[in-house]
Amino acid sequence: MAIKVSDMEGEVGALKSTVLKIWGEQQGKYDALVVLYNTALAQLANQTISEGAQAALDDFKAKLKEFDDTIPDTTA
Repeated sequence: MAIKVSDMEGEVGALKSTVLKIWGEQQGKYDALVVLYNTALAQLANQTISEGAQAALDDFKAKLKEFDDTIPDTTA
């Protein structure tokens, strides 16, 4: 099945729009997680916390890194 270049331009434009939408959504989710994590760190900066709380914080940090690793960096 042959496709005209003029038809392909619209298809590529639609795909690009979808990718940019997904990218923005994922970046927004990541940014929100970073804010939560940094807020938690600031609140705990001079506090002694239980081993369980430390484990939960470490787990959250690991999940944040996992998520970050799925999003390509936009800066060099």
